[in-house]
Amino acid sequence: MSDPRPPKSPRKGKYVNIRIAFLNDTVHVFQVPVKGVGLLLWEAVVNHLQLLEADYFDLEYTNHNGDDCWLDKDKAVLKQIGSPDIPLRFCVKFYTPDPGLLEDELTRYLFALQIRKDLLRGELRCSENTAALLASYIVQGEIGDFDIDEYQDPTYLAVFKFLPEHLQTHEFMAKVMDYHKQHV
Repeated sequence: MSDPRPPKSPRKGKYVNIRIAFLNDTVHVFQVPVKGVGLLLWEAVVNHLQLLEADYFDLEYTNHNGDDCWLDKDKAVLKQIGSPDIPLRFCVKFYTPDPGLLEDELTRYLFALQIRKDLLRGELRCSENTAALLASYIVQGEIGDFDIDEYQDPTYLAVFKFLPEHLQTHEFMAKVMDYHKQHV
């Protein structure tokens, strides 16, 4: 026997828009129930990206104390962030020891975007040589193989910002160029 009552439709005000900032600097708005838990939002984000290797990523927000926190998937989103006006950030939560083992091209791309942002903000603590190597991979991904005829000196790298301005010296850019020459 069927239920004579029609299914309940969501009443106005029962959903809230949550903004997510992605690693490619785009922002997407997701609609979630007011009492919806983090898992519901997370699944919507994963579906939106069609992300296969989602375990490496998570949603981050800044709490009222100014601390960066990971969104708890078992708790209501609004109880954690406090207001729908607080944007969340999609970012890498776990780094793999060998990025070459990542299966999905999108996952590798998202890792590269995260590393690029972390280097630029000075949040990725590493030696100057390691930073130059990472920067050279970014250059390789953006412009391809080194061309000796086209790239006579490090000035071709001037359009790139890899590190905080005070650290991105001519010597650093020369190291990036040296590493870039090695990539094929």
